[in-house]
Amino acid sequence: MKRTVFLVLMLLTAVFTGCSRKNLSDFVLRGTVWGAGDASILVTGMDARFDKVDTIRTDGNGTFVYSCRLDTVTPLFLIYSDRCYDVVFADKGLTCTLVRDSASKYAAVTGGEWNEQYARFLKESVNDTTDALIINRIDSFIEANSFSEVTPYLLYRYFLQAGSVNRSRLLSLIEKTSGQMQDNVFISVLKGQLGTNRRQPTVLDNKTVSDTAFVLTKLGDLCKDGHLLLCLWASWDSISRNSHKELKELKEKHSKDIFDIAGISIDTEKNRWKRALSEDSLTWRQFTDLNGWSSPIIDQLGVERLPYFILVDQNLRIIAQGRSIDVIADKLETSLKPKPDKRNRIRKALP
Repeated sequence: MKRTVFLVLMLLTAVFTGCSRKNLSDFVLRGTVWGAGDASILVTGMDARFDKVDTIRTDGNGTFVYSCRLDTVTPLFLIYSDRCYDVVFADKGLTCTLVRDSASKYAAVTGGEWNEQYARFLKESVNDTTDALIINRIDSFIEANSFSEVTPYLLYRYFLQAGSVNRSRLLSLIEKTSGQMQDNVFISVLKGQLGTNRRQPTVLDNKTVSDTAFVLTKLGDLCKDGHLLLCLWASWDSISRNSHKELKELKEKHSKDIFDIAGISIDTEKNRWKRALSEDSLTWRQFTDLNGWSSPIIDQLGVERLPYFILVDQNLRIIAQGRSIDVIADKLETSLKPKPDKRNRIRKALP
């Protein structure tokens, strides 16, 4: 009898232990949606990590408990009856709390590193009223958090969901993430869809920029003859600001040639840009494109990092471009040399 009781106890212990381990591996979300009453909330994922649809049913007070089995960090979308949604960064063994009320645009989600990180991003970006500002903030976020699981969702929301994909800018942001993050399911698929081949333009579009008085100017009006070197930079980018010393040396070297330099900042903050002009004592013409990384020039040339240099002739034909000032300087030397008269070359070739 004792032996039988002992075996039963062992079996029950194994069963309860197995259930406990199973529960520990589940993701659990406890939520309250104020004013929802008895309602249904759809749960789905952003990619193949959660490629199904679950349904959460709230009680009369709008509260619920939802759980699911996950293998890795997964952004889950909670879609409400009014078609609004919240994102929750779920993970195995993690328990989170969600509170949503009609006075807030987004639910308050607590629990887990990534939910807290996303909450900070939302708080800091509340005054970003343009696409350029928010994309610059995403850029800064990735620089500071290259391993963050929040990044794929930011790319989804502010690029794909917004319906305005700047291919070159999106690729440059992906490039700044860690190697581990580039293996993320969403990012790896996105990279494959974007591709990496891009045909380089031979003529720069005659786009409009603003001078220091914020008067609009066409690029074609900046260079009527000779050659023009355009430098894309930003006040917040220390590398591009350091390149100004090399540009000063290049300008002095070719002071007697038909050659000019113009800076184009992609700052979105006017005052910060003007302070940088004063601090760096820049003597050549300066312009700004307040579209930031969404600038048409950035998009046309596929610029991914600053500084970026474009050497053009009076017809805006691109002679050289890239991030190396040395390559531009070498090409400038060749382009500014007077070409020998073709007839004289023929005469010298005759016996």
